[in-house]
This record gives sequence, C-alpha cells and structure tokens, in this order.
Amino acid sequence: MQNRLWTADRLAARNWPHNALCVLCGHALETGLHLFMACHFSRVVWSKVAQWVDAEALEPANWGLQDSVLCWWTALAKSPGRNSKGMRSLLILVAWALWRERNARIFDLKFASCPQILNGIKADAKLWVCAGAKHLAEFVNSGR
Repeated sequence: MQNRLWTADRLAARNWPHNALCVLCGHALETGLHLFMACHFSRVVWSKVAQWVDAEALEPANWGLQDSVLCWWTALAKSPGRNSKGMRSLLILVAWALWRERNARIFDLKFASCPQILNGIKADAKLWVCAGAKHLAEFVNSGR
C-alpha cells in the first residue's frame, strides 16, 4: 500500500536487473496494482477465495477500477456486511500468498496452481485463527 514492494516497475526505476512481465500471468508489466488486482492468475485466486468464504466483495467481477493498491485495499476492507477486522486479515493473507507465489516462481522456479494456492490459504487461515486471529475465524468457519 505504500509502494514498497520490489516489483518490476520499481526495479526498472533503479536500473536493476528484472523481468518486466508479471511472472504469474506473463502478459503485463508487473506493478503492485497489477500483481494483486489486475493479474488474471491473481483474479482467479481471489475468485476462488470469494467462493470459499462466501464474500461477494472479494469477487474480482465486483471490483471497480482503482488507481492504486491503497484505493483497492480500502474499498475491499470497507466491504459492508462482514467483520471488517476479519476481512482485513483475509486480504493480508491472500495478498501474502500471491506475493509468496510470485517469489517462488522468480527465485525457486517453483510453480503452484490456483487450487494449490487456495489450499495453502485455507491451511494458513486455520493456523492464523489458532494463533489468535479471532476475527478471521468468521471467514474460515463459513468457508466450505
């Protein structure tokens, strides 16, 4: 949200070595906004998470156009009808899973499928709840 992720656009601005294209979809310049909101691969993951926790706000088809990660994040975090602290925890969890997948592809040459990432998110969410993320429990317990 503070434009601190070392995505391709930031690396290019410093003339550092990088792959300009998003490693998740391979079709667009990698920026924070693309990686978390616009990337086709990420949108499939978000859609699967939305179905899992029955949260329409997380369905990418329901998102409006955003010009920054902060605007996108704020719009999702303020979604009506659900626990806002739980929603923010879930947003962090999914974004973290996408960032880890991006890094695994770049640094380890390991590629996970969307269902594998969703299973990892489900497992991590349960661990987070056990560790004290009580507001996230509403989403985890409602998930199929």
